[in-house]
Amino acid sequence: HRRADGGLQDASLRLSRVEFGGRTLVCGVWRDITSERSRELRIQRLNRSYALLSGINEAVVRLREPQALFGELCRIAVEVGGFRLAWVGSLDAAASQIAPVTWWGQHDGFLARLRLPTSGDHAGPVPMAYLRQQPQVVPDVAHEPTLQHWHEALSAMGLHSLAVFPIVAPGGRWHCLAVYSGATDHFDDEQVALLARLARDIEFALQFIAAEQARDEAQRFREQLIESVAGLFYALDRQGRLLLWNRRFEEVTGRSVMELAGTRVADFFDDEDGRHADAALRRVLEEGEAQIEAPLRVADGSNRPHLFV
Repeated sequence: HRRADGGLQDASLRLSRVEFGGRTLVCGVWRDITSERSRELRIQRLNRSYALLSGINEAVVRLREPQALFGELCRIAVEVGGFRLAWVGSLDAAASQIAPVTWWGQHDGFLARLRLPTSGDHAGPVPMAYLRQQPQVVPDVAHEPTLQHWHEALSAMGLHSLAVFPIVAPGGRWHCLAVYSGATDHFDDEQVALLARLARDIEFALQFIAAEQARDEAQRFREQLIESVAGLFYALDRQGRLLLWNRRFEEVTGRSVMELAGTRVADFFDDEDGRHADAALRRVLEEGEAQIEAPLRVADGSNRPHLFV
């Protein structure tokens, strides 16, 4: 129902038949339910936001590649969160502009061409999210001056409000999540807080992915370094048990990875030489270095002299 001031009112109308003075009349009861309806919509939106948060946290556990995580974020935001459009953008620091890298929902192709400069007198919500490093909300796209050139296109796609949330990856790489709703005034304080929490969860996930990739790279480097040693290479714990070794060690001793794991290096020598190996290990722990020349028991059962340092 449109009120006298031009605003819309949600109303409940109950009609009933009554008999009065020998005539049949219709009695109507009009009740304003605008506030009640607003509360219901607010609860529905919050429930969708919580479902979105849950879906993203599940994706974080499964996905170990940032681009795949961004894509899933956009899909879940639309299919679970109920938004009409969601996209993730990244900053090109050299060009001083932000461009979408993945998206989901209704966009009429404009996202593939979208380039948003981070400087200028009339920066829109996305550049402002970068410049201020905090969420930006546009309650009504049609009344947002910085989106003047996009009013017609966004309205045609049914995109009437939007919010932008910064996502800062390790190394300072800057991204953002932009979500669009088909209703004006969609983003209240509680929903903005939930979506900001979602952006922080993505930041933590990116930190974990980066740390995991760094560990993998370090492991590959160690393996390459170890395998580059022409002779035998191994590392021991304080009890003289093998922790790390190269393939050449497996070939010479004739033992598999499972057989070598946790084996004491002294076990590869005869009794007397084994005691010398243990003594050399103690000197390394106390003095920093030691060496021993002794016959090593190899794959064919024979003993071959080796210098261990």
